[in-house]
Amino acid sequence: MLKKRRTKRGLLALAGAAVMLASNAIPVQAETTVATESIPLVEISMADADPLDTLKQAVIKDRAEETNLDLSTVDMSASTISIDHFDQTQKGLSQVNVNITLASVETEDDGQNAVVTEPSMAFSFSQQVILNIKETDAPQILLNKDYITLTVGDDFTPESYIGYVFDSSRVLPAVTIENWVDTSTAGTYWCHYKAVNQTGKETDAYLRVDVENPVTVTSTGVSVDLSAITSNAYVDGSVYDMLNAINAVRSANGLYSYSMADTAGLTAAAVRATEASYYLSHTRPNGTAYSTAFDEQGVSHGAMYECLVAYGSSVDTNLSWWLNEPGHARIILGTSGSTIAIGYANGVWSADVY
Repeated sequence: MLKKRRTKRGLLALAGAAVMLASNAIPVQAETTVATESIPLVEISMADADPLDTLKQAVIKDRAEETNLDLSTVDMSASTISIDHFDQTQKGLSQVNVNITLASVETEDDGQNAVVTEPSMAFSFSQQVILNIKETDAPQILLNKDYITLTVGDDFTPESYIGYVFDSSRVLPAVTIENWVDTSTAGTYWCHYKAVNQTGKETDAYLRVDVENPVTVTSTGVSVDLSAITSNAYVDGSVYDMLNAINAVRSANGLYSYSMADTAGLTAAAVRATEASYYLSHTRPNGTAYSTAFDEQGVSHGAMYECLVAYGSSVDTNLSWWLNEPGHARIILGTSGSTIAIGYANGVWSADVY
């Protein structure tokens, strides 16, 4: 905030004045303003998510500098602001009249003084302010993925990975895409996104695309005898039996073992298995992505891949189904994650790799 030096303002208490603030009636002192040399200049970005709060805090802090107001006694969140005219989309200078009602912080009982359950004082004042609405320097572009994995021959639609585009001018910037991805050949590629606003400022974003060869699965779906991994036929839905079976297949194919998820991850996987038992989809019954079950449990993860199956009561029959289906086999025998969360409910298995 910029301003010129100016004289101090005086306070004039008006007995009996009162206003309603934060649903509580509290005493108010009204203030008159003495002659000043200048009025404050407050700068606000067009991209400011709460411009009125920014303006309120700037004006209150300015008042504290010009008077004996102690900011430590002011409850900023309970203090209120009203303004006669405000248009955040119009850049440049404008003069406005701001009305502020200050609330004081609540005090505690120290054993000698009575407890104050409401703000003990407040006063209102009006202030002329010069607003300078400023554009941000560059547009914003955010992708909804950091990287993706495709199989040779898959379709790639780069536009679908644009999550958010914004410019402080409120005019959407132009977006160009340089697609360097060749889905016919395995490899790591980059897709370049560029947002350019009306003033020529630009922002770049990049999506990493890993194109992998398809996993070749034999007709039996497994390269080891699952029945030999443990005794019994895995009919109890033990998630650790499924982990042992998956890691045995991965080891036979020269792959590292997955680590079982922690309690939060296992809880999320159990939720997904339960949901899939009556709504078999990678979209949850509430319409959100399956990964939100892990977000709700506070699981930290990057890219995530989910397998679902309800093929029978045993581990080996369900795992064989996954391994015989190319999309699921890519996850079970993949290298895009190190942790697996396995869930089982009502005959349905879920396995999420991240």
